[in-house]
Amino acid sequence: MALCRVQHLSLRYNGITDVGAEHIGSALGNVTQQNQKLLSLNLTGNKIGDAGARHLADVRVALQHVSLLML
Repeated sequence: MALCRVQHLSLRYNGITDVGAEHIGSALGNVTQQNQKLLSLNLTGNKIGDAGARHLADVRVALQHVSLLML
């Protein structure tokens, strides 16, 4: 994974769907490669349903440093 210095990421009102949430979750890391810099992720106003929210919950190990997640 490339070195990431982003601490706050806002992708509000971008039409992101469940599939997009899955891609975002995958890009943020996994059990072996965790994003330790990201503190907040704002996905408000998108089209993320239960499936997308479940996928983000599944990658919560990689998101353990995120203190604010807005859906």
